[in-house]
Amino acid sequence: MRYADKMKNVKKSAIRSVMADASENGTVDYISFASGFPDPEAIPQEKLEEVGHKILQEKTYEVLQYGSAQGYTGLIESSKSFINKHECICTSDDDIIITTGSQQGLDLVSKIFCDEGDYVVVENPSYLGALNSFKCNGAKLLGVSLEEDGVNLKELEEAFKKGPKVFYTIPNFQNPTGVTTSLEKRKEIYNLAVKYDVVILEDNPYGYLRITGEEVPSIKSLDQDHRVVYAASLSKIISPGMRTGIICASKDIISKLFMAKQSGDNHTNNLSQYMMDAFLRETDMDAHIKHLQSLYAKKCNFMLEMIKKYFILLFMSLNQKVVCLYGLIYLMESECQNSFSLLLRSM
Repeated sequence: MRYADKMKNVKKSAIRSVMADASENGTVDYISFASGFPDPEAIPQEKLEEVGHKILQEKTYEVLQYGSAQGYTGLIESSKSFINKHECICTSDDDIIITTGSQQGLDLVSKIFCDEGDYVVVENPSYLGALNSFKCNGAKLLGVSLEEDGVNLKELEEAFKKGPKVFYTIPNFQNPTGVTTSLEKRKEIYNLAVKYDVVILEDNPYGYLRITGEEVPSIKSLDQDHRVVYAASLSKIISPGMRTGIICASKDIISKLFMAKQSGDNHTNNLSQYMMDAFLRETDMDAHIKHLQSLYAKKCNFMLEMIKKYFILLFMSLNQKVVCLYGLIYLMESECQNSFSLLLRSM
């Protein structure tokens, strides 16, 4: 087969293989920390069952018919209210498009900005799903190293001098390092993007799950000339299986994303959109997120206790209680390993 040259640099994700294994088998005999599965306790099953049943009874035709590529109007409105509740992210000059998971949003952004051979600047290391999206759309990647408070600004400016179209960043609990970019660096990142005319793709899948420290304003909230594209996800705070993502950007950018999405899946699943809209409108989201933060704080603290107790050799970086493990990790005797697994399952 004569495949496109751009596919030569696309790598299969080992994490996606783990996720497929877990979802296909239902349960597995190990606990994987490789993938981003939300804890089952974090998924609001009863409320989703309630709104789903009601919607299928009352809005049968609407959810089973074709929808708009931009998304269900109700969800566009409720998601805008949600992301704007604590800071001004989506302004009157902006619009929103609903995507099939935030992953599709990243892919659509790369489609509308990247020609074959264009540069995209990324944090090094970064989320493999985004990197593959950029590569699949013909982009070349320029990696910039991370420091404890975000990207190395000198390296970032040198990369910007090469004329990239997009800078992809995960400023809150970066995947995979856990680094959170400081406010000072967020401001400087934005200033450099203005100076060199670079679009910032700000990915925020984990920001609502902060379990310690103060929230840091988004780069999108600093945007004065409509160059920041803000990608949010409902996967980590409601349900990943419903595949509902949010992109907020200038109306001009959203219009281009609209056309790109039309040529892809036409529109995101209607039932998922209606259910997410009902959930956002009928749920006290502040209380819901506090519940998630409490749940994950407990598990994080428990895991750290078990690591201290049972791990012999550990190279560990702690950043605002987001844990990343590097190097070889040796467990003690097999009975300790079994105890560790059992203790995790008992939480």
